Amino acid sequence: MERLWLVAALAARCSAELSAIAVESAETLTVKKFRARYVRHQLPVIIRPSLNAPNWTHLDFKRMCGAGPITRYEVQPELNQWGGLGVGVPMELDKMIEELYAKNVRTYYGFGFDLKCGCPPFTEKAELLKVFEEDRYKHSEFGKSNWPELIVGSRDSFTALHVDKGMMPFWLKLIEGEKDFRVVPLPEWRGKLDGADDAGAPFVGGPFPSLKAPFDAFDDALVERRWIQERNASVYAGTMEAGDWMYIPVGAFHGAKNNLRTPSVSMSGNYWDKTHRRQILENFCEPMVAERGGSPLRARTMGARGLGIPGEAAHTTSGFICLDVAGVVADPTEVTKKPPSPATIDAVAFSAAPVCAEATRASKTCLAAQYAGRCPDRAPPAKGATLRAGDLDLAGDGDVSRQELGVFLAQAAAFYGALPDDASYDDLKAWVQAELSAIWPPGGPQMSHYALDRALANRASSWTPPAPPKKKKAAEL
Repeated sequence: MERLWLVAALAARCSAELSAIAVESAETLTVKKFRARYVRHQLPVIIRPSLNAPNWTHLDFKRMCGAGPITRYEVQPELNQWGGLGVGVPMELDKMIEELYAKNVRTYYGFGFDLKCGCPPFTEKAELLKVFEEDRYKHSEFGKSNWPELIVGSRDSFTALHVDKGMMPFWLKLIEGEKDFRVVPLPEWRGKLDGADDAGAPFVGGPFPSLKAPFDAFDDALVERRWIQERNASVYAGTMEAGDWMYIPVGAFHGAKNNLRTPSVSMSGNYWDKTHRRQILENFCEPMVAERGGSPLRARTMGARGLGIPGEAAHTTSGFICLDVAGVVADPTEVTKKPPSPATIDAVAFSAAPVCAEATRASKTCLAAQYAGRCPDRAPPAKGATLRAGDLDLAGDGDVSRQELGVFLAQAAAFYGALPDDASYDDLKAWVQAELSAIWPPGGPQMSHYALDRALANRASSWTPPAPPKKKKAAEL
């Protein structure tokens, strides 16, 4: 059966027309099949649940979650910015919903509404598909704080082709409306549609891919002529119905367009599990290290910091995510029990285990049954800001997690020369995990800042590089 599926998928790629995004049943698509068919081959898929699955409408969100903040963007593809969107304007969700469902609304998209904080009645009942349950992104100190997020869009609004930050894969569930998707998987655009020296190539490649100039990916005749026929690339198209889920693989260019009849409401979240690890490292992290140049070790660790000595380390979220994906920093999912009900978003995001066990970003939202205490204010350093020598609190939430301590230890390895300059992510992982276990054992209680300072000072004497071997005297030769 798998062989027949692969033959059909390859035949679709060889067509001179758009390839159809596969549609799978949520009831019959197992985790094993999902990973073998779509994750492994880096292909998108629409996952369709049973027809009787309950669903919310925009009126439910307006009535029960309307006071929360969302950022509204006007669709302006001529600016050639991320997703073809203009400058963001903060506003309340209920006001934006009113705008979207007005008769003469402009083409707007709204992003960034934090469902777990702003709409607990929804997250308590919403379920994740089993194929996404082993997500590690939601536990990361360095992922989006608004996970999962609510996305709303007006009639006929769209996003231009773009790639998510860090080439992260993601899932999206369409709650209301209808969406057309266009997807160009990474194996199809790299080497075919990118190239700085190729005037006809539409994309800039590398670890931070983008469109060179505005392009209407929903003009099917144009796409088929310029990309499919002239450049032999496969471009995938599919339509989501209310209730459907979409999987977008690592590094895929994608864009979505809402239909003319009704606005859309959806929820989405970046995610990765162990099957994505090599794809992210090979396609984003290693190219990012090469693009940064200079010391490979300092490129992997985002600079270097000494104990009480200022270094040139920077606060760079994408680089920290690479440390997380590579297993360099602590992974709370491996040292605690799974949530009692991993299928529900509320259990995954707020249960006492595993995300609350080690004071990670998500644990600040596990304080009590009262929703007001779930999402305290965070003030992380500005993007790319230089980190102070003693700044371990990367999330700016007043607490230090084992993941944040792991980043400091990685940067200390670069500062003190504890590892060779060409050390790999695996070398870094072995060194940091050993140091981390010595300072703060897995599953151990939260450490005070004073205790951390003392523990780090005690370990720092062993971080100096080993002495070079002595040269033998002439008489010994």
